[in-house]
Amino acid sequence: MMSQPSTLGALNDSGWRDRSVKDELRENFVARVRGGGELFPGIVGYEETVIP
Repeated sequence: MMSQPSTLGALNDSGWRDRSVKDELRENFVARVRGGGELFPGIVGYEETVIP
């Protein structure tokens, strides 16, 4: 397991980038659509009635 950065400089050097919640949600959604995964698990019938 990799150790977590302990300083701000180490965090910046690790390549981590700040993302807004909106950007993170969008990236996760696009990845799930491309991967063919279930978009809204637990919501029965959503894919058949809402998504064209």
